[in-house]
Amino acid sequence: MLWLLGVIVFLSTGGEPVRAVESLQQQTKTIIGKVIDEKGNPIPGATITIEGTTRGVMADVDGVFEIDKVPTNSNLVISFVGQESATMSVANTSDWTVVLKNKVNELDAVTVVAFGRQKKESVLSSITTIKPAELKMPSSNFTAGLAGKVAGLISYQSSGEPGSDNASFFIRGITTFGSDAKKDPLILIDGIELSASDLSRLNTDDIASFSIMKDAAATSLYGARGANGVILVTTKEGREGKAVLNVRYETSLSSPTHSISLADPVTYMKMHNEAVRTRNPLGQLPYSQQKITLLTD
Repeated sequence: MLWLLGVIVFLSTGGEPVRAVESLQQQTKTIIGKVIDEKGNPIPGATITIEGTTRGVMADVDGVFEIDKVPTNSNLVISFVGQESATMSVANTSDWTVVLKNKVNELDAVTVVAFGRQKKESVLSSITTIKPAELKMPSSNFTAGLAGKVAGLISYQSSGEPGSDNASFFIRGITTFGSDAKKDPLILIDGIELSASDLSRLNTDDIASFSIMKDAAATSLYGARGANGVILVTTKEGREGKAVLNVRYETSLSSPTHSISLADPVTYMKMHNEAVRTRNPLGQLPYSQQKITLLTD
């Protein structure tokens, strides 16, 4: 038997080769590439693994990766949170500039935080994000419809009078019981602090994202003003492309379930006088007998 470096040759009695096995160095290769998104921006932290194994690397801050000893008959799987995974053949690929597409079902799963936007999966604090479509309601007051839509948000109305029907709400209870203390959460619309009245008149069709921060993360990002929670609202902005017109029409019809019988003027004045006399026998009657007799005749 004759041994060669990297090659094993078995010789028969007649000196003819029976079997040859290629060296492992010829079956593997080193791959250097780059991971970008659809806009050409690098994706740092993208994961590149050999399909069917646990071997892999991560892309650096420039989206560049390098992985060695990759079998030529294997596939590389490139993935990142919020992007569609790509599977590429090592043998049939020469250009390793990998473009990952956005996942359509995760485009709305974006949470607005103090310094920008993050994928919902990467947020560790207690933040509730509501889709704008779920905020549409047949009401002119936006705050009146928040009750029951957000866990931990308590909303109530003290009056139904038009113009004074704003709902009062607080997040995860009240932090102080002082009469003059600040109990309502911090409301930021496009990064500007506004009041609950401004929020109540906001058109739901203008909302792009709606998030509520409910734990200590709100205090760490916004200070003591965020101790009662933070409501973050981002409105829609213009986009490049064709003009799009959206129309939403709502109508309602109301009718009383029971008609109330009303007293005539004379009976009303007599009953009013009787009610005053019952409470205060010496009180002045609102309607004189002369006025009642005048209407009777």
